Amino acid sequence: MSGELRQRSTGSTGTLRTGGTSSKSYFFHCIVSYPVTGETRQSELDSPASPYGMDAQAWAGSWSRGQHIAILYKPSDPGKIRLADNPAELTAMGSLQVAFYFLVPGMLLVLTSRPERVDPNFRC
Repeated sequence: MSGELRQRSTGSTGTLRTGGTSSKSYFFHCIVSYPVTGETRQSELDSPASPYGMDAQAWAGSWSRGQHIAILYKPSDPGKIRLADNPAELTAMGSLQVAFYFLVPGMLLVLTSRPERVDPNFRC
């Protein structure tokens, strides 16, 4: 596998000054080799896109030359491939965001469930 980190920008037809929006996503674009009916083929493959370049770099860093990667293709068109397991939601920054979403309500729950201190001098 060989490849490079790439960036994709998407946006509306307006400009940023007139209320248009823009977003960037990062992915690792690579070339993979794979066997099809006894013949070695090569095709392009993109990692799951992420708003963070670090996710694409981590994805690429998890693979080494000669390592197997699970892909799927149609027998009628073996040149078009995709990842067998598309872990788009399992990115590093995505995992941190999910952890944060659980952390905040959990902290609020802990703070609100603390027992009140009882004044030992209080009498009815």
